[in-house]
Amino acid sequence: MRVRYTPSESKDPLQDRGVKIPYAPAKRVFPKWRWYLVVLIVSSPLWFFLAKVGLGLVWATSPGIVYMDKTPINSPMSGVIYKVYLREGQKILSGDLMAKIGDPLLDVKRKPLLAEREGLLRYPPVGSASAPIRQAVSLSEKLLNQEKAYLSRIQRLIDQGAATLADLNEALGRVNRAESDLLRARADLALAQVPSAEYRSQMIRLSQIEGELAAMDRLMEDIDLASPISGVVLELFVVENQPLAQGAPMAVVADPHTASIVTFLDPRDLGMVEGGDSIKVRFPGGTTVDAYMDGRPSLAQPTPSSLSTPLTDIRQSVRLKLRTAVPIPDLFLVEGLPVTVHWGARWKWIERWLP
Repeated sequence: MRVRYTPSESKDPLQDRGVKIPYAPAKRVFPKWRWYLVVLIVSSPLWFFLAKVGLGLVWATSPGIVYMDKTPINSPMSGVIYKVYLREGQKILSGDLMAKIGDPLLDVKRKPLLAEREGLLRYPPVGSASAPIRQAVSLSEKLLNQEKAYLSRIQRLIDQGAATLADLNEALGRVNRAESDLLRARADLALAQVPSAEYRSQMIRLSQIEGELAAMDRLMEDIDLASPISGVVLELFVVENQPLAQGAPMAVVADPHTASIVTFLDPRDLGMVEGGDSIKVRFPGGTTVDAYMDGRPSLAQPTPSSLSTPLTDIRQSVRLKLRTAVPIPDLFLVEGLPVTVHWGARWKWIERWLP
């Protein structure tokens, strides 16, 4: 059987083909205001969405974070952490003790260095093999002096007519040979006194060993590491009895005196920067402080995902740094704390309407 509805019947549910159909009254009357309340609750996401979009069209806002200058602190040596004096969130001053570190293997490392140094010290010094050559030089000098004295006697005898020219030539030859032997002996002595390449390398290595041993002597006792700066410990990467390599990160310290606001502004709202005399920073909980620009915009980057909302269009944003007119309350001195920056109305005539 096919059911058909006519327009007149569909408009009047109390009649059927002209016959009035009485209905019994409802057993429980449902107030209309309850229906309105249900409709309001069901449609509340839509109203929230519309309000969000409407306010976003009128008021310029941007997400931001609390930012502090951070200093990483690394281990100056390898060893074992015997004691840690810090904890995360602790305020420290420059010079406060951070940790006690020592190297239990230093004595083991010293023994081979000491043995190598002893062997290098036994290496013959420069000139130790030149003693015979010095004797040869001394003998050559004496022989030359004797030959010169002999030549002088021959010359006197020639003057007296008691020697011949052949005797004089023989004496001159003996002097020349003695001078040649002396020059050769002196050259050999100079060559023997020049350090060899092997000796020079041995001495360089000995100097290196002496430096390493001196450094180890300074590290034989446990070292107390002090903080180079004042601030708040944001992160701590070490625990007691932990082995540590040289240069390994130990902690990150932030300076609360450098606290500022870093915000990520939609490029379409860059015009708000020029007239940024009514910038307000809203912290979690509703606390609001005035702020001002610190420098000019110089960097565009994607908005961090941690600051994005379901209605945020992920795009390039302009990174800006703000300074608060008053110090940031201690409660909000938390690195990375999300905040909202209010730049005011996009149209100035709207602000003139407001009280």
